[in-house]
Amino acid sequence: MNTLNIDKMTDRELIITMHNNGKKKKTYTHRQNITIIKMYLENGMLGQEITIESDILNGPYKIFHKNGNKKWIGTMKNNKPHGDYKIYYQSGILKEEGCYDNGKKHGMITTYNEAGKCKFVDFHCWGGRKINGNYEKITYRTEFDTTNNNLLSMTRYENDNMDT
Repeated sequence: MNTLNIDKMTDRELIITMHNNGKKKKTYTHRQNITIIKMYLENGMLGQEITIESDILNGPYKIFHKNGNKKWIGTMKNNKPHGDYKIYYQSGILKEEGCYDNGKKHGMITTYNEAGKCKFVDFHCWGGRKINGNYEKITYRTEFDTTNNNLLSMTRYENDNMDT
């Protein structure tokens, strides 16, 4: 692994590591207590970009497909997904969007097919009864016919088990 230290000052440092083929592998940009790490694939495309604050994943978090299109875009807080996120198919079409709360999907999560049409909408909520010391998870799924945009079904799940 080749390392090239481009710029080093008291509040900013950029370090680049290289793949054996001479293309960038990782870049580390450090300012005060925040480090942005970009990881590149052997083909030179950006594969991942993360933000670390005080040795904890905090801030924007991005993952890319091998072709350079976005794969997962969101935010991390205390090493867990937190806030709005989007997941994309390799083609670049949106696959899923929603929100995380402290590492758990929360609220409305919309999933799309590869043509970009809504397949189903899940509504995740945590609370109510405690089961084995944890609050129960309830998910309501609304499924759509993507050809005619008609409602197919509505289902309730408790703790990832279908409730009939």
